[in-house]
Amino acid sequence: MSCTLLSSAYLLDRFGDSPLFTSQLLSQDLWALENGCWQDLPRWMTTSFGCSYACVGPFGGVITKGQRGVLSRSLPAPPPGYIKINFDGATFRKGRELGVGMFARGNAGECLAWILKKLYILGDGEMAEELAARNAVLLAIRKEWPLVIFEGDCDVVISKILSPKSDISVIGPKVIDIRLFISGFHSCSFQFVSRAWNVVAHTLAQSTTGSLEGDSVFPPAVAPYVIADLSS
Repeated sequence: MSCTLLSSAYLLDRFGDSPLFTSQLLSQDLWALENGCWQDLPRWMTTSFGCSYACVGPFGGVITKGQRGVLSRSLPAPPPGYIKINFDGATFRKGRELGVGMFARGNAGECLAWILKKLYILGDGEMAEELAARNAVLLAIRKEWPLVIFEGDCDVVISKILSPKSDISVIGPKVIDIRLFISGFHSCSFQFVSRAWNVVAHTLAQSTTGSLEGDSVFPPAVAPYVIADLSS
């Protein structure tokens, strides 16, 4: 099965008059994309993959770069019963403010929850990423999701969470918190993904708005990226 990736222009043309975009409106498109392959990429992704490129994507799927603007991939959806949460962190005002973003979805590609938070504390990019991971875990606990896959684009933080060694860095105590929290899940994993596969969480984290959260209704600012991210 193959299908065309819906571009941001198409989304804005189809739903641009609506103040909010809902995952239900796009559920059929998402399901098709989840099981299909890309034939046409939006401009932001074409730019990202403008050179020869190959990497291991989410859940071990191999992403290979062919001719410009075309990718082939094998990216299975989360297993039935699992929730996938992407997270990302950002810094503002030279580290005087931090932002975190999280985006959760189910096996059918539906949006289950999203959060963006502005934290008025000092910190660097690594601390922002760690706080994003911690908040993603707390989201899963609050929602009582027992089977969760967490994805982020900071391999340093993910490696620290997965490492059996003690972490004596500044974020060490928070890493210990995360390890304790995830021990309560029936099944849980942390996986590194590239920024291209984490664009919705990244966009939420970069938002200059205060702190917001929702479930099946997501902010228009991330709508152009949601289709591409949900199809990964």
